[in-house]
Amino acid sequence: VPLAPMPGAPGEQCQVDGGAYSGLDDCALGAACWGVDPDTSQGECKALCDQTLMPDPVCPMGTSCTSLFVAADPAGVCL
Repeated sequence: VPLAPMPGAPGEQCQVDGGAYSGLDDCALGAACWGVDPDTSQGECKALCDQTLMPDPVCPMGTSCTSLFVAADPAGVCL
């Protein structure tokens, strides 16, 4: 998807377009809008991570790499 003109960094508020799981958000490259309120379409940008890099998937301090889809999928989000 196209990158927003002023994308939000992890920890910043974000907005989704087309539903919480559409993938259309205004977060920076390497982040995704998480915890989206279905009424406002707003959430918080969270860093994405690669579980194949465990035990060091490069998540911000105080967060850990959590599977996005299923345990076997390497895609994750730092929560």
